[in-house]
Amino acid sequence: MTLVLHATTVAIGGRGVLILGPSGSGKSGLALELMAMGAGLVADDRTEVTQGNATGQAMSPATVADAAPEAPGRRGALEPPAAANGQVSGPVLLASCPPALSGLIEARGVGILRVAPHPPCPVALVIDLAQVETARLPEPRTITLLDVTLPLLHKADTPRFAAAIRAYMLGGRHDDPR
Repeated sequence: MTLVLHATTVAIGGRGVLILGPSGSGKSGLALELMAMGAGLVADDRTEVTQGNATGQAMSPATVADAAPEAPGRRGALEPPAAANGQVSGPVLLASCPPALSGLIEARGVGILRVAPHPPCPVALVIDLAQVETARLPEPRTITLLDVTLPLLHKADTPRFAAAIRAYMLGGRHDDPR
């Protein structure tokens, strides 16, 4: 199953940051800030997400049904489910771009820009720009999309939000179990 979300996705270290929010909430602007720090553009404005496996292959509905559920428990933001042998197992959420939008991003007040497209990648973090974070040190949150549970951040009203996202993607949170 494929969902097309009103979302922008960038890749940091080969892992996706899925940015959700209504029109005008700053999805493309946040993506441009992250791209200025080295992120790659997977998709702007529309992101296709599918459930895939650890190798990055999309899973058929039969494969999805046969995938063994993981044991409950928290994992770090950058750590997908791991099998006993240390290999990644279980489903992941794969983000890709509709072909007509590949390599394009809207820069409000500038126009539609062409950039090098990043290939599809597994999503490691979801950001919801429709929700504003009020806590200085928020408790971890999650969101489930296509039966895949992912870490969730709300919009932080700080000029350093993009830098914090990049650091999160590269190192995780201090309170994430490793």
